[in-house]
Amino acid sequence: MSGLRRARSVPLLACAVLSLSVLVAIACGDDDEKAATTGTPAGGSPANLSGKTVDALGIWGEEEQADFQAMIQPWKTDTGAEVKFTGTRDVNSILTTRVAGGDPPDVALPASLGIFHDLARDGKLTPLSDCPGLEEKVKAEYSKEIVDLGTVDGKLYGVFMKAGNKGTIWYNPKFFEANGYKPLAADATFQDLLDLTKQIADDKDAGKHDVFPWSDAEEAGGGSGFPGSDWIQQIVLAESGVDVYDQWVAHEIPYNDPKIKQAWEMFGQILLEPRYVLGGAQRALATKFSEGAIPLFTQPPQAAMHYLGSFNSNFITDPTLGFPQGLNAGTDFDFFPFDLAAYPTDLDRRIAQRLTDPDTVFRFDADDAMPSGVGGDNGAVFTGVLSYLSGGDLDEILQGVENAFPKTSP
Repeated sequence: MSGLRRARSVPLLACAVLSLSVLVAIACGDDDEKAATTGTPAGGSPANLSGKTVDALGIWGEEEQADFQAMIQPWKTDTGAEVKFTGTRDVNSILTTRVAGGDPPDVALPASLGIFHDLARDGKLTPLSDCPGLEEKVKAEYSKEIVDLGTVDGKLYGVFMKAGNKGTIWYNPKFFEANGYKPLAADATFQDLLDLTKQIADDKDAGKHDVFPWSDAEEAGGGSGFPGSDWIQQIVLAESGVDVYDQWVAHEIPYNDPKIKQAWEMFGQILLEPRYVLGGAQRALATKFSEGAIPLFTQPPQAAMHYLGSFNSNFITDPTLGFPQGLNAGTDFDFFPFDLAAYPTDLDRRIAQRLTDPDTVFRFDADDAMPSGVGGDNGAVFTGVLSYLSGGDLDEILQGVENAFPKTSP
């Protein structure tokens, strides 16, 4: 948590990129109109905050908001305070606008680590040390790695409260079984993924079925292009290893380094091949990311696989997006790896097992960790993905991303 001041070749499938939600929490003593304390000082009783309201801004949709509300309900009961949560997929843009306009929320969950760092360094966040007992409580209850992620220039500003696994490829188990395809194991390589893709495409060309290997979807408002960016960072981590990945995120190697260019080209081997992607790149650019997996479950299916993070299970089970009613995890849809106390479903448990498997290599989402203007909404990485899928020159795109970095990156 942190407070806003007023004024996000090793075996390919054994590696996974994480998206982590940082909870930017209420500033202590910041506004007489709103809750002015964390509610439970260290060693004390909960404060009486009846009539106070916390203004919270995040990326979560309806189901995720329900989980968040369930999590904070004990705090609301103890303190008597209310929480007004606004969920939007354009959270970074709205957060930036509200801060610039002098009307920041009390609590925010930005979708980018870069914007979190920028806000902290610009003096827009309240360090947890300003909230009596809160910093000590966080350090006592969270691992050093989690504390370090919320620390900027030696000060603790946030708590990363939710992890999402971006190493998940979704598929239709019934289609796979009917056609003799096997989901890839955690020790598979990118070549194995290419081989499976080619097999499905060849079978389609031979008339065995009429299903494309992939459905892709890139449209996400200001975040358009982020699914393609996730592909690329997953490939960098898997093919070049953690050292190169860390150097890339820290800008210790240029964005147009040959290893990064190779990852983009490997991404293009699938996404730019018309035989492999339903409707080609143009359909992908025009399709909302939340609807990208729909073609896997039409009757008959139109696509066999879709790559998106673990949050995709929330979309697949939401008929209001256009998915069939009553899809069940494990039988109607499942994932294989592209690489918590109680979990609501077996699917959540398996995703969590990936997060805790000691043999799995994890790194924070690369573009989310890069500076604003490079990563994040409308950043050079996302717009570069859109340009690449539209036929742009890769060398020019990579040089453009490199040029977007500040002269001296933090």
